[in-house]
Amino acid sequence: MEDLAVLDVVPNEVLADLICSLLEEAEIPCTQRLTNVGGAIGVGMPVIGSREILVPADELDHAREVLAAQEQAGPLPGETDS
Repeated sequence: MEDLAVLDVVPNEVLADLICSLLEEAEIPCTQRLTNVGGAIGVGMPVIGSREILVPADELDHAREVLAAQEQAGPLPGETDS
């Protein structure tokens, strides 16, 4: 199994799916997992809860470049300016 690295943590599954789609278009494998942030909040409700975006460790820099280019173009739907 490849070593995975956390690219980002996002607030929900919908945004994680959007980011993974963007990365996969750039031929970067992507997966996500529910974090333990917030404990049992959202148990049984997969859309609720923070998600870690995971990519192969050797693709981490490339993935960051892809996200940076997207941020230059504008926020993804569901993202908020912080």
